[in-house]
Amino acid sequence: MTPEEYDDVRQIWALTHAFFDFEQVEDICENLLTHNTNREEPIYRALLTAKYVTYGRAFKCNNPKMKIADDLVPAEHRELHRQMIELRDKLYAHTDSNGLPFKDRFNINRVTIIRQFGGRQFWVDKIQSLPATVQKVKEIAVRMKSISGDERDRLLMKHEAKIPVGRAYYFNVTDMN
Repeated sequence: MTPEEYDDVRQIWALTHAFFDFEQVEDICENLLTHNTNREEPIYRALLTAKYVTYGRAFKCNNPKMKIADDLVPAEHRELHRQMIELRDKLYAHTDSNGLPFKDRFNINRVTIIRQFGGRQFWVDKIQSLPATVQKVKEIAVRMKSISGDERDRLLMKHEAKIPVGRAYYFNVTDMN
């Protein structure tokens, strides 16, 4: 395999994973919108975390050749994309001590304690997604699923003749052999 072919194989691998990740984000958003999940239910926080972590997975990888490029995100979605990656990095996949500023009043992730009546109460400030935001995230997921699938298919067409017909073919992304 040539270095160019190896780069293409790694991108096909990354784009295929991205396609399924964006499909999962679409499903999560649809679930949040359709079932009108109460923000106090434990599943709500789990779905929000899954939404942000899964969306960002396509763009975050320890090997730069194994992730998709941010410039695949259409211009009209770039600000939402930037916000989602920032929320993923500082709130949902990791817990940054400095959090994120929220309406110039406090940083998300701050820990609060109140001592009164002989007891203590703790909480952590978090944010919640409004239905309109969930709808926008669903829209970007649908668009990115289409883009990643189209880009994967474009790259695959360059190498399709080398893929055997009628049996499983596994992409080797660990070395050039």
